[in-house]
Amino acid sequence: MVYNAHDGRRSASRTRYFVSMLHWHIHRTYVPDGIYFVTTDVRYRIPIFADTEIARIVGRSIWHERASRFVVYAYVIMPDHLHMLLRPTKENISEIMRSIKTNSSREINRSLQHSRGHATSAMEMFAWQQSFYDHVITDDDDFRNHVEYIQYNPVRVGLCKTPEEYRFLFIDDKAMSKILSL
Repeated sequence: MVYNAHDGRRSASRTRYFVSMLHWHIHRTYVPDGIYFVTTDVRYRIPIFADTEIARIVGRSIWHERASRFVVYAYVIMPDHLHMLLRPTKENISEIMRSIKTNSSREINRSLQHSRGHATSAMEMFAWQQSFYDHVITDDDDFRNHVEYIQYNPVRVGLCKTPEEYRFLFIDDKAMSKILSL
């Protein structure tokens, strides 16, 4: 609820308005050569990535985009969200995430249409959440903590017993050792 200074009453509709306005005006901090921990969810948290083929599409999209736009240190594709640890090389984090989400959405929807044998309606189409959460890594300990978070996320939620068992987990040991030795 927001306190209405004009008439002394609280306004639920004003609260919804301000919250929706905040959602559309997120200002990100861009740090040159910064490393980012990023989380983005599937719209409505539908566990669509439990489907192996759909999860593979997201993995291929990350791999394709990273070739020219960013260095990826780690990622995990969970049933309804994605965590990544990356460093942009050419573009800012918002442009990278927009590209990953746009390209993977297009491919996922093509796959869904093909598997169903008919055009996918708007209600059946895959979509990511509107935005994403990002955190700029501050030091080696922060980096290690986020790698460990990514690594053990599937274990914590009971998808596997060890990180090595999880199919949609990537950790670049070579790139990580280079970063941690600086």
